[in-house]
Amino acid sequence: MSDILCRWLNVELRLSKTVDPRSISKDFANGYLIGEVLHKYQLQGDFDLFLKSNTANSKLNNFTLMEPTLQLLGVSFDLSMAQAVMREQHGAATRLLYQLFILLQKKRKAGLTGTAMEAMQPAATACLHRVENDIYSERLRTVVKREADLKLQKIALKYEMKGREIYDKSVMAHFVEEQKRQKVQEEMRLQDIEKHRHVRRKQHEMMTRIQTAIIQIPKPPPNRTLKALEKQQQNRKQQEAQKVHMEIAQFEKNRKKLSPAGAFGTSSLSAQQMSSFHSEAPRSHGSQLQRPEELAQANSEYIQKIRQRLEEDAAARQQREKRRRRVLVEQLKAHEAQEEALREEQLVERLTRQSQLERRLAVQLMQLRQQKDVLRQNRVFRERQYQEQRLRDFQEALEREAALARQASLDHAEETRKEIEVHDRIATERAQARYKKHSDSCREILEQIVDLATKAGEYRLLTGNLIPGKLMREWKELMFCGKLLYDSGSLEELPADPTPEQFIEVEKQEILNNQDYDEYMSMTGEWTWPEEGETKPPPSNNNILGHVVLRLQTIVNPPKPDTLPPSFPRFTLKACVLGKLFSGKTTCLTRIYKAHHIHILSANVLIQEALAAHQLGKLGRESPESCETLPAKDIDQVETDTEMEEESSQDSGPLAQEPQQQGAKKKPKLSVRAQHGAAVEKFLRKGKSVPDELLVDIVVEAIRAIPADSGWILDGFPVDLTQAKLLEKALGGSDTGKEKKRRNKRSNLSVDSNAPKEAPPPSPVLDLALLLDVSDDHVLDRAAKQAYEEESSGPAGAGEECCAPGREHNVVIARDKSLEKRQIQHRITAFQDTWPKLEKWFSGKQNILMRLNAEMSEDMLFRKVESILYQAMMQSEKGEEVVLDSGKAPAVSTALVQVTPVAVPAPTESTSTLTQEGLTPAVKCSSSKSNSRSPKGSQSNVEKNTSEGKDVHRKLSKSGSGPLLISA
Repeated sequence: MSDILCRWLNVELRLSKTVDPRSISKDFANGYLIGEVLHKYQLQGDFDLFLKSNTANSKLNNFTLMEPTLQLLGVSFDLSMAQAVMREQHGAATRLLYQLFILLQKKRKAGLTGTAMEAMQPAATACLHRVENDIYSERLRTVVKREADLKLQKIALKYEMKGREIYDKSVMAHFVEEQKRQKVQEEMRLQDIEKHRHVRRKQHEMMTRIQTAIIQIPKPPPNRTLKALEKQQQNRKQQEAQKVHMEIAQFEKNRKKLSPAGAFGTSSLSAQQMSSFHSEAPRSHGSQLQRPEELAQANSEYIQKIRQRLEEDAAARQQREKRRRRVLVEQLKAHEAQEEALREEQLVERLTRQSQLERRLAVQLMQLRQQKDVLRQNRVFRERQYQEQRLRDFQEALEREAALARQASLDHAEETRKEIEVHDRIATERAQARYKKHSDSCREILEQIVDLATKAGEYRLLTGNLIPGKLMREWKELMFCGKLLYDSGSLEELPADPTPEQFIEVEKQEILNNQDYDEYMSMTGEWTWPEEGETKPPPSNNNILGHVVLRLQTIVNPPKPDTLPPSFPRFTLKACVLGKLFSGKTTCLTRIYKAHHIHILSANVLIQEALAAHQLGKLGRESPESCETLPAKDIDQVETDTEMEEESSQDSGPLAQEPQQQGAKKKPKLSVRAQHGAAVEKFLRKGKSVPDELLVDIVVEAIRAIPADSGWILDGFPVDLTQAKLLEKALGGSDTGKEKKRRNKRSNLSVDSNAPKEAPPPSPVLDLALLLDVSDDHVLDRAAKQAYEEESSGPAGAGEECCAPGREHNVVIARDKSLEKRQIQHRITAFQDTWPKLEKWFSGKQNILMRLNAEMSEDMLFRKVESILYQAMMQSEKGEEVVLDSGKAPAVSTALVQVTPVAVPAPTESTSTLTQEGLTPAVKCSSSKSNSRSPKGSQSNVEKNTSEGKDVHRKLSKSGSGPLLISA
């Protein structure tokens, strides 16, 4: 469509300027070419009043003149469309030209002129269009700022920046003095440490001498101790027990060998002799009274009988065995003879049997053997063909994969090159915009100097005399304040409805009045002390008058009462990690959480949790533990902006709102997180971003939930100076967001010597602000690599769902990688815009900034970040010990420039280790370097022994009490 419109404008109408499809919005932004198009069709009779420049006055004039003509044609043209065309919004000018093209073609076909169309228009419609034109003109004047207002705004901004620079210089002077004092203290500390080391070395030498002088008493041999003797006795007992067992076993074995039929003999003996034993028992009992010769004879006879019986039994048993063996041998011979006869009969039958069936079976077996060989050969041939086909398919697949990989690498390189080109183009545009801004500022200053010179020349030309000193000072003061020297006339009283020019005149008069008052108070200019006559010294200071003046100033401008700082539990570590996209913040902090359980807070995850808590509260499933109501003060502060918009958008009256209020009263109270989620949802539903105040409240509420004696780290927060000031106010209670009032330049002739002194500035709420510095090219390279890895891994890499472990409610966050890829250029540009102010805040005012070159491996970055966090934690612990010992506030400066690194736990290590590890304090970094090409830091290897790693792990593990990770 753009090509058709450009052909119509360039070929058919032949406008004064050739229109290009790429710059069509810029060419039609001032409205001159639109008026020329209408003039070509004889509809814009006052085309000679159109202006061709791109100033605000030209745009206002052109769009005011063309509005009646567009309404006559029937184009839907209003104030919003005019703003869109003037602001060069994409597609606005194209849509307007397309409507003109359609309507003008219809007009040409109908053959109507502008006069005829006005005559055909009804009177009521014409009157309505005139009223709308008046309203449109008035609203357009209020929307479009004048060129003079834009210049005044730039001049005011320029001098405001100059004032800030002067203030920063004064702060830097104080900082240099503080550094010198710290250096002297560090030298004294090193001297004390050296003395303690010398004393410790002497004590060690003395202990060595004492140990060498001690006489060593020899110990008894190990085999003579009580335990050794007990063990020997146990071994001896075990050996004796084993020996007894072996003898018993040998005895049983020998007994079995000597009497194989002992069991049978014993049983027969017991059966036969049982009755004799019972009958002879009383006899033997009674024979005890007999003589010894008779007793011996009886015993020998008894033994002789037993032996005889045993011999007879043994002989009978042998005979029985011989008879049984003889019978068994005869039976075995008969059986073998029978088997042999049967075998001979079968063999005769097999040899004599020859039939046709056996021959036929032999022929069939040969045929089967031949078929089996043929099938085997065919199978081998087919398997060989299958293997060759598989090899060819595998080779083709490898070649195809290689071709796809080469094409993917080429596409990846091309995409990376395009991203770098886009980044370079954006950087060039930023440089051009910066150059234009500086050139405009220089041009304005030069114009003011020329105005002053021409003003002086006109005065000399008209009066023929020198310019009075007072008048020259007034002109200079107006020029320094950025006011125009050529006034539009004197203004005695301000009317009820003043114009902007009258406001400017009032401001100029106020500036000149202040200058006169300053000269009067400082006795300069016209109020200079006269040189003639007796010289009188200035009056001495009057304490009573100074007290009265101070009292009057206090009554007129009463000071605001100091607000008490909010109460938080004690934390071992309070830090924030900042950096560009893909700088490795979240990955490194996730590893730190897994290793040391330090709480990680991410703004995106906290917002998702607040929204999830709000949804659970709507469904009535909010956990009772978290049902703590938000104070009314905080609710009013969060929802002040939304209430005004809701009141203006409500169409129903108070009667319709009563049921809603009654229903709202019956709802249960939501938790603080759910109330924050409701406020966030209101802003998001209106298409607005979450306000900084609400975001800081959500972060502070998450910090309150962290248990005491633990540490927390903010992941990528704050992102700009406003959030940093709000966070400082919320955590520390000091309102650093408001600019301090400038000291009154009027000299006080009488000063109150008993006036209270100003309180020293509070210490920063954060212990450390760590910047992971990565160049823009490195960021683009990492983004391209991640996109390539996701494409190669499959379609599942297009979107990612990450869950924050360790939370009460696991919140699943869907991350669209394609959206991040499209936004990477804008996010880099946004970081470059907001970082200089943040750097000035953390390095100059807070003095807690540390820089770390993140262009290294993941393990190396993790070790260095771990070392920096350990140093920050040790520094905060030292500060708290000083506070507990002295009862005074710690020093304001908490920079980590002179903190002992982890690699050497002894306190004598100098600060050069930080430089060797690639760490550079932010105070020494020049802010004039461009963030788009960050210099690569030193890539020296960091060597840590086992004891150092354990020390770091033990110290950092104390800062976390439970598995809590909040990461995006």
